[in-house]
Amino acid sequence: MSAALERGRGENFGLSDLEKQVAQRDYIRDAQSRKITSRGVLACELAILRAAQNGQRRHDPMSENHTPDSSLSSEQSRAVSRILKSRDFITLFQGGAGTGKSYTLREVARGLADGGHPVVVAAPQHQQADDLRKDGVGNAITLARLLASGTNMLPHGAVVIVDEAGQVGGKDMLALIERVRACGGRLILSGDTRQQGAVAASDALRVIEEHSGLRPVRLMSIRRQNPDAVSSKESKAFVRKYRSAVKAASEGRLTDSFDKLDSLGCVRELDAADRKAELAREYCEALNRGEKVLAVAQTWNEVREANAAIRDRLKNEGKLGESTAVESLQSLDLSEAQKRDVRFYAGDAKVWFVRDYGRFKRGDCCEVAGADERGVTLEKDGRITTVSHRYADRFVVVKTRQQELARGDRLQMKFNGNSIEGRPIRNGELVTICRVLKDKSIRVRDDAGTIKTLSPAQRMFVPGYAVTSYASQGKTVDTVLVSHDVEQAPINRHQWYVAISRARQKVLVLTEDKTALRVAIERESDRELALSIKPDASAAQTLHSELLAEYENIRAMRAHEQLRTSHAQAASPPSLHQHNQQPTRGIRI
Repeated sequence: MSAALERGRGENFGLSDLEKQVAQRDYIRDAQSRKITSRGVLACELAILRAAQNGQRRHDPMSENHTPDSSLSSEQSRAVSRILKSRDFITLFQGGAGTGKSYTLREVARGLADGGHPVVVAAPQHQQADDLRKDGVGNAITLARLLASGTNMLPHGAVVIVDEAGQVGGKDMLALIERVRACGGRLILSGDTRQQGAVAASDALRVIEEHSGLRPVRLMSIRRQNPDAVSSKESKAFVRKYRSAVKAASEGRLTDSFDKLDSLGCVRELDAADRKAELAREYCEALNRGEKVLAVAQTWNEVREANAAIRDRLKNEGKLGESTAVESLQSLDLSEAQKRDVRFYAGDAKVWFVRDYGRFKRGDCCEVAGADERGVTLEKDGRITTVSHRYADRFVVVKTRQQELARGDRLQMKFNGNSIEGRPIRNGELVTICRVLKDKSIRVRDDAGTIKTLSPAQRMFVPGYAVTSYASQGKTVDTVLVSHDVEQAPINRHQWYVAISRARQKVLVLTEDKTALRVAIERESDRELALSIKPDASAAQTLHSELLAEYENIRAMRAHEQLRTSHAQAASPPSLHQHNQQPTRGIRI
């Protein structure tokens, strides 16, 4: 409602008109409240649930005789064995922050290969896929790439491992399930629904965890905060207590985790100005100790303020080189609905393509020539093209911003692409500037020490000293600094757990109001599932049956069309190109 009213500002309708329109739509309504959902979202969740339930104990064990590597802990070894002995179509693997899921998945992939299974490893984001590859978990790819390839990427009988599955929305999860079923494969979903979930509609992993009855394989022991990794007796005692606070948060004991950190002196109460100064001071001190450090905030306004304060401190301490002014592109972070609103294309707005569309290639930045209800009109190479709002997922709306850069500055990349050298650049990746060249190319070094050069056209980045809690998920540092502004969006339980668990050795939380923060971290952040909508009891079962029947009819039609296509291809004579081709092989890990 609020989003619709915001979009309708200045137009001739109000709340009562909007409520009347909603009442006329074919929404599914809760019998005891005003909650509603769409038939499409509910059908998607029901189809995911049915796939999980119907696949229970329908298969042979994946690799029941595999002996896990001796370097794994006993808990990790048991998890590997349980996963490989699973007889379910979908196997759930849960592990909290810092429990060693990646190392366990690496051994699972090895066990599957030993059992003769083709293995495909995927993750929602490029950065996550890169991290999996660095950890040796196969040749990981993004889920978007896997889904875009249709069934071509999945050899018969493939086992697909998806890490960070909690960030996969319902539509993509259902598409993935259909792809895996089509190749006669199996699915392993690794994730933690206590951390931050999907941006897209429906938290698909929660649908399976909460409603299917599947028993997940779990890792409970936290390995990131390791007392044996520090030297002094005092440091060991601190890390042990810090780990206890993270453990409490992972188990849902949020105020207990707060109290444990507060007793360690890790929660400080400061006014807004002092909080920013203290954040910058602690950041610089961590660098002086030779530590890897990250600041985390909840909103982009907080992140921008934290980045400015830290950079000013570094500059004053002489830790940055001479500054050069460059023009960068800043995403407006518009929703799909907002990108259909012509008012967001006023002024100096531009469009940056994140996916190919027609003559526009990923990485193209185009001037906006106009926008209306049909779409957005863009200029490229002197030609004008209107892109329909239906393809708004292919681009982000950006504005230019002057930014001072110097040797030693930290940047967070906000695009996917390749450097001038052909090395991958990933959205969310943190890098350090080595040099700004005369042509305004920027030479940077990633955290693995790899040198990359950004071309003058690659300007989608922001300062990278501080990031949002969502962007921090999956990162590991020595020290994490958490900034909480009570005047802006209050932190919730997922954000608290993700933020405080990033560090190996030290955590510091800075806030204006300890009492308000302690209350805020209990705040629920899970979106309600469509399955939680309870229509009139007499109609609920009929409705669910109708939706599932509609879905099965669509599946049958797709299968029939695929069969016709494959028969037509088999009947046609091979071309010369086809005759000379080498036989294709499945993905090798």
